[in-house]
Amino acid sequence: MSEESDSLLGALVETLTRCSKLKLLIEGHTDTRGSAASNLNLSTRRAGAVLGELRKRGLTGSRMRSIGKGEAEPLNPAQTPEAHAQNRRIEFKLEGVQQ
Repeated sequence: MSEESDSLLGALVETLTRCSKLKLLIEGHTDTRGSAASNLNLSTRRAGAVLGELRKRGLTGSRMRSIGKGEAEPLNPAQTPEAHAQNRRIEFKLEGVQQ
């Protein structure tokens, strides 16, 4: 795990620990290379790995869920190495936030 990812996950754990009513949705995304089915599987495993790491750091599973989105929601639709890199990602969404 990169130092940047480790730091981000640490900050996320700290925030969720302090804000006990928040729930977290972890979304995995892929680029468009490969089949749609394999990309969905990859994104589901990617999001699940992050969920597992957060559990190791002490967050309870009932406050978190993970889903794979595959290639369905690209940030950049171009077919370039840069676009592919942007589209391979994890997104965190807070649930239970009242506005």
